[in-house]
Amino acid sequence: MTAQTEFEYRHLATQDDYAACVRLQRITWGEEFTELVTPVVLMLTQKVGGIAAGAFDDNGQLAGFVYGLTGFRNGKPVHWSHMLAVEPRYEGMGVGRHLKQLQREVLLERGIGLISWTFDPLVARNAHLNCNRLGAVVTEYVPNMYGSNTGSIVHSGLGTDRLIVDWHLQSQQVEETLTGVQAATDPSIVSSPIVNTEEVGERIQPVEADLPEEPLVRLEIPRDIEAIKSESMELGRRWRSSTRRACLHYLERGYVIDGFYTDAETRRCFYYLVLRQGADK
Repeated sequence: MTAQTEFEYRHLATQDDYAACVRLQRITWGEEFTELVTPVVLMLTQKVGGIAAGAFDDNGQLAGFVYGLTGFRNGKPVHWSHMLAVEPRYEGMGVGRHLKQLQREVLLERGIGLISWTFDPLVARNAHLNCNRLGAVVTEYVPNMYGSNTGSIVHSGLGTDRLIVDWHLQSQQVEETLTGVQAATDPSIVSSPIVNTEEVGERIQPVEADLPEEPLVRLEIPRDIEAIKSESMELGRRWRSSTRRACLHYLERGYVIDGFYTDAETRRCFYYLVLRQGADK
């Protein structure tokens, strides 16, 4: 499929649309996935202010979808974006980002200024999308948020640890990020200590060592956790454990995940965490 493929972005509206969405859920999360959103729920969600929208290719086939529910948090309307998936052959073509932008436009028209969702902290491409392409802000790390057995091949072996992000739709950060304005990585970030890995020969290994109380630290994740799992599930579990331990340690002490970047030379991937002013060490 060429990069010239044009996509139509619209709400799911027909039984065929809903059936295609269920098929894409199975492609993405596996045939045994127990948390499928059914056609009826996809339809009914939209009747009460939720969103079920898709990207359709030149042939009218579903290339990706986004699904979420609208409710209230602390007395204010908020949208929870529960699912985002892109058909494998269309990955890397901006489909996911454009679906999120459609979601944003619809919700702003409805007077809703906040979307929240989760992603696996070990998936670098999702960290890049959420932090660098959308401008979402990480608010919380939740161990095993969806339980240990969803039936999904994606979740197998490592549990379902998740980062929760807030997307403040009208913030300056989001506006600048969506228009492509990104500041260069601060040199102080690049020189800050890495807290959960070490170099062993030519390989990077996750470790659980002493965690320095510096005002700025880096937390490393693998470039491709699926490749790691294919090589060694035990190594994947060590990545999960070292990342969870370090992230919870710093968040509990008043640090915030301030961003994500990939080193231009080594292609190693890092979150960077900053101690909030006034927080106790």
